[in-house]
Amino acid sequence: MELGEMISMLIDQWKSYPRPAERLISAIGIDVHWTILQYVMGLPFMAFIAQLIYLKTRDSFWLGLARTLVKGFVIVFAVGAATGTTAEFGLILLWPKFLEVGGKFIFFPFYAEIYAFMMEVIFVYFLYYGWSRVGDKARLLLTALVFIGAWYSGAMIMAVNSYMVTPTGLEPAYNPDTGAMLYSQGYPKLELAIPANITSALDSVWLKENYVDMVGGGEEYAIAKVPAKLVYRLFWEASQNYTLSQSILWQGVKEEYREGLAQVSMQDVVDWILYQTTSVYDPLLYPLKSPSWPASVIHVTGASLAVSGYTVLGAYALRLLTGTASRERALRALRFAALYTLAVMLVQGFISGHEMGVEIAYYNPEKFAAMEGTSSQIISITRDLTGGLGEKLVAFLAYGSPDKPLPDYDSIPKDWCSFPGAPVVDCRPPLLIHYAYYTKMSLAIALGAYTLALAALLARGRTPGRSMLAAAALSPLVAHTVSFLGWLVREAGRKPFTVYGVFTPAEAGNPAGPNMLQLALVGIYLVAMLLILAWASYRFLWKTGGEG
Repeated sequence: MELGEMISMLIDQWKSYPRPAERLISAIGIDVHWTILQYVMGLPFMAFIAQLIYLKTRDSFWLGLARTLVKGFVIVFAVGAATGTTAEFGLILLWPKFLEVGGKFIFFPFYAEIYAFMMEVIFVYFLYYGWSRVGDKARLLLTALVFIGAWYSGAMIMAVNSYMVTPTGLEPAYNPDTGAMLYSQGYPKLELAIPANITSALDSVWLKENYVDMVGGGEEYAIAKVPAKLVYRLFWEASQNYTLSQSILWQGVKEEYREGLAQVSMQDVVDWILYQTTSVYDPLLYPLKSPSWPASVIHVTGASLAVSGYTVLGAYALRLLTGTASRERALRALRFAALYTLAVMLVQGFISGHEMGVEIAYYNPEKFAAMEGTSSQIISITRDLTGGLGEKLVAFLAYGSPDKPLPDYDSIPKDWCSFPGAPVVDCRPPLLIHYAYYTKMSLAIALGAYTLALAALLARGRTPGRSMLAAAALSPLVAHTVSFLGWLVREAGRKPFTVYGVFTPAEAGNPAGPNMLQLALVGIYLVAMLLILAWASYRFLWKTGGEG
């Protein structure tokens, strides 16, 4: 395939997924909020570290640096509250069906996040306005409560997002030991608790023919591993207001039950299954049991710490380049930011990033295949540009052996999740994420190598040259790009689904939907919020010289 044809194919595949306009404006809203949220999670933790050093050394420099970081946090927190509110209203207005259906099994993290936000709101203003009115240890405690509240909030949001990426009870459609794709055997499957009034009415032969495995349960329910394709179909039928007699389930209903069940709503059937499943697996903890949640929380928190660290690094490098602050104080702050950020990057690269990769490789083989570009339709970085060595390295990192095969993208049926009557979609994630992922990885490695060199130079007491300072000044932009591409890969990697294997944006969206002018106005508002944040940071941090 020629390069131009390949690019056209990649774009057409991305555009083919349902509701492209709503997905675009949601992406803008979430990314604008995430840009700010990273500082909400990262700056107070840096201030906490600076205060710990102050308590040990009693050097006023560290208290001044902590004060500057808190001041920056207060500014971004105010704008973050505005963009967060916009994102929440966007979720309600653009994706009401997601809340209607998803709210039955992801309500608790959203509910708990309210308390996290309240915790942030209360303690951030206690911290800022009480800075000089409380003792050192009380100030340290308030700072800890602020970043704990922010991390708590992030963890709850990631519980919802992790469930959307990797639902609780998911069994993937790939065997890494043999390289076999298991779609013909009904995989991927979701483990559900199905009420007895449903299972008793269904013929066991029909269940077996449709690859539904009964694996346990009790008198009131049965635990079943249900093909995601069938789960998606049932959710779609519920969104179309089908009755049971119109459903695919009708083929499996025993004759003696048909008269009494014909007019039962599929919405009720889906609700019964959801209620039973969350009851069995604990309605509060169900989404937190997503296998991708622990690694996701650590990795996202690490991304926030890294972006915050690089922003502080860039700010003090710019101070040195422009001569707008005490050279000695700016160098000390630069050294702190470099060492801090290097530590974060090491954890991100070798621990949380690795765990994320292992989780993706096992639970989301379609996404993994797209990320690694295991398709003959594109130029694959891991295959074509490394002579196959890249694929062996990836196999070793993902599966523990260089000889295990990676999932073949071209072997994934394009229509594995499709069925008659529903909108026709490409059931594979977009191959575009292969290039997004490797651009992200390349930038992250370059950023890590530069940070190592800068930290080593500063640790020896040497002053960086103008070229290294200029690179440090640009590092926040690179860090934000890495973070943005990471989110792009994560979110686009589960397409065509909103919740993987459960429903797509077509079922999650508002049937009426906004027009393009309304979407454009929201986009302008969100960009304006970023411009206001940039102006406020310049006016109240840069122009005043800060505290540190």
